[in-house]
Amino acid sequence: MRIATCLLMILLSRVVDASCPTTVIRDSNGRSVATSPDWSDDIEFVIADLVFSNSMPGDVTFNPQGTPVSDAETLDIDRRGSDPHAYPLIPLSQDAIFNISPAGKVYSAGESIRWRVAFEAGAAPTGYYNRVGIQPVDHDQYGTFQFGIVETEFTCTEGEPFFAEITEAEAGLDEILLTVSAEQGSAAITSYDATCEDTDGNETDASSTGTSITVSVLQVGEDYTCTVTATNPVGTSVASDPSETLTPTSGGLPVWLLNEASTP
Repeated sequence: MRIATCLLMILLSRVVDASCPTTVIRDSNGRSVATSPDWSDDIEFVIADLVFSNSMPGDVTFNPQGTPVSDAETLDIDRRGSDPHAYPLIPLSQDAIFNISPAGKVYSAGESIRWRVAFEAGAAPTGYYNRVGIQPVDHDQYGTFQFGIVETEFTCTEGEPFFAEITEAEAGLDEILLTVSAEQGSAAITSYDATCEDTDGNETDASSTGTSITVSVLQVGEDYTCTVTATNPVGTSVASDPSETLTPTSGGLPVWLLNEASTP
């Protein structure tokens, strides 16, 4: 049974640039919920990184009867009106872009549950704030999902890419081959840029217009960690989380030739 938490108290604040500070409030029943801050009209996307804890005495499920729910069914994201009676909530979850969600999983008592999600922002319709309310939704038939806030962070973009990440990384003959991805934002991605740093802080850069990047001329036997950014005509994304440690080798074939040889 799908159960949502109660109505949010109104928060009054104003953000006029791309920095979205964390804002946390509580609903009338004392359960922790969160809202994004107000954003300015030139903001295209708001990105929420949320960690909640399961305050139930038992499991909470996002996999009812063994059937995983969709990402959008795990989190209510609603645009808020100045008068909740005159301006009903506008749901945004179905069109949101989920990078991390608990869909299909079960969490024990006290366990942390994480979401990383982006939703389109922009200027509000008449009578609505540039603000949303965000609250988890469980699918347990026995009662309301009770939760506490562990951590919330909001960032705003004006249309640059986001969710840049390294999906695969492989060290080869004095090189590292990266497979990367990102959400494009409001315009197509024109380049991906990788930086690999050794243990002394020396950096080697490489770029690609596609999602495969080869970082070459690296020191054999040296340990490297790599990050990636994505760029479109609006701007450049935040750097990805660093890769695992990668160590180029001194013998064998280059990674690209090994991959080509293994392709039927």
